[in-house]
Amino acid sequence: MIPAGRKPATVERAAEIFGKSFNYFQNQRLWEKLFPATIKPFHRAGAQRIVRLWDEEQLLALAAQLELPFDQQDIPVLPVADPQHPKPQEYQDEDLLDVVEAWEALHEAGSELSQRAWTTYVSRDEDARETSGPKSALEINGSRYWHRKTVLDWDKARLGRGESPNAGRPEGSKDKAPRGPRPTAIARLAAAKGLLQELPDLSQAEMVKAIASTQNITERQALRILNEARANLGPAAPSPTTKNK
Repeated sequence: MIPAGRKPATVERAAEIFGKSFNYFQNQRLWEKLFPATIKPFHRAGAQRIVRLWDEEQLLALAAQLELPFDQQDIPVLPVADPQHPKPQEYQDEDLLDVVEAWEALHEAGSELSQRAWTTYVSRDEDARETSGPKSALEINGSRYWHRKTVLDWDKARLGRGESPNAGRPEGSKDKAPRGPRPTAIARLAAAKGLLQELPDLSQAEMVKAIASTQNITERQALRILNEARANLGPAAPSPTTKNK
């Protein structure tokens, strides 16, 4: 997270501030040797693709002190003690969040939007600039950042399924015959019926696993299909009993 009002410095900018070449600064990981613990990174720990960022004002203050007796008190203190783990009372509307932090902000605010759905909303082709998600405020080395308020406001205004003003059939269009089930659905239902008829002694759990594996679907889908097959077949015929001799 980039706290509101702070200017992020990339590795390239950090190398420039400390008078080193980018390759040397990067290869030697000089941030681990130069930066005290009071300089907290903006980039999210554990990210698959890390775009390293720090507060530029802090780096400028540190670089100015390297020729003098070191005094950490002269390094500006960020308004958020730990930009990666801010407390709710430290949140600000203009905080800049990466794609995961933005979804976490939605989740904390009570949104039911899944992380996968959020990623789909903000994903885009290489040449595309517009998505159906909120507009990002900043892009650094291929990583986009959104203002906290922008993300939360977008989610509040987001239309639910079927609520789009353009949804449904255009006014005046003629009714069409209802579409039948898809071939894959018919095949899966037939497979479940066959299993019930051929192997009636299997437990429900075994049937669900068998349908899921053979039809390449989840067990939840398999259970729904199995229940539909049972309903279509009706109650099982009673087993014949043998008379005592």
